[in-house]
This record gives sequence, C-alpha cells and structure tokens, in this order.
Amino acid sequence: MSRRGWSVYTVGETVRWVVDDDRVIIVDGAVPAAHVLQGREALIWRVLPSSRDLQKLAEFLEVAADLTEPAAEQELRAVLERWTQLGIVSCDGGPDG
Repeated sequence: MSRRGWSVYTVGETVRWVVDDDRVIIVDGAVPAAHVLQGREALIWRVLPSSRDLQKLAEFLEVAADLTEPAAEQELRAVLERWTQLGIVSCDGGPDG
C-alpha cells in the first residue's frame, strides 16, 4: 500500500469511551454528546489508539474487512472525517509518516 499524505488525528482530552461487546460508546465531556460505533467503525476505534501509523491501520482494515486497498483507504478517510465533524477526533495536519 502506498503512502498518500495521511494527516495526524488525535482523540480529544475530554473524550472517554468504553468497549461494550461489539460496539464502542464514546462520550465527550466538553459537550454532552454520546456516540455509538458499531461494525467496522468500532473496529477502527479500538485499533486507532495503539496505531499512530494510519497507513498501517488502512492495511489492517484491508485485511480485516476483506477490502481492496483503495476501498480500505477510502473508508478509513471517510470514518476519520466523520469523527472529525462529530468532534471526537481532531486533525492536527501533516503526514503521519
């Protein structure tokens, strides 16, 4: 998989989460909001904190979800953009590798 200008994403300091079976429940203490992630979104969230390399996370998603390389990258980028819009992660810019 080629490197394609990945940015750096971080979880906000007021964001807390709990893994509940096959889903992840995320709460942002700064703005009373809760989000429930299921399926591949929950999988990505569970791996995100331990993977600072988004390229490797995309490769993991490709294998775990049986996706093509472009589909895995597209899905990961879409999920991260959605989470950025929800305010549960922030994009710090710059490539991660």
